[in-house]
Amino acid sequence: MLNSETSLIAIFKSRQEVMHAVDQLTEVDLMEISRTAVVARDKNGSTVVVGSHLTPEEAGFIGGLAGALILAFWTNQIGFFDSAHLFTFVILLLAALLGALMGYLIGRSIASAVSFGSRHPQVEAAAEHLKFGEAALIVEVETPEALNQLRRELEHFDAEVLEHPTQS
Repeated sequence: MLNSETSLIAIFKSRQEVMHAVDQLTEVDLMEISRTAVVARDKNGSTVVVGSHLTPEEAGFIGGLAGALILAFWTNQIGFFDSAHLFTFVILLLAALLGALMGYLIGRSIASAVSFGSRHPQVEAAAEHLKFGEAALIVEVETPEALNQLRRELEHFDAEVLEHPTQS
């Protein structure tokens, strides 16, 4: 969980502005940044933590690929490739398809069931302040001095800075 004493939320007018700010902050010698997150609102008003999670479709694709490879290699290990018959290719194809289906279903199920951290109080606080099209940058630093330096760096951007959002 983020420490509200050494974290802040900056609300930007667009995702492009927040990404520009992130690029600028990485060029500055702010080595004491512990965690960051970019939060946005989608068209339906749902909170989206940008780049922090795997969608069920992506997880299904990765799981399907892994499942196909695992079962294809398994058929080799148990000796289906020892003879060069037509049924060998059919069994390999069926094993790969079965593995892909199982991996796809398992990957989608896990990605749908797992929460990827969008329930942090800072994420919820940022979401309350966001309008459609705006994005928030949540930054936690290690020391109060680094927080002061971060505040100074954020003055160069057109961003509304919220401090200690979970204590209000």
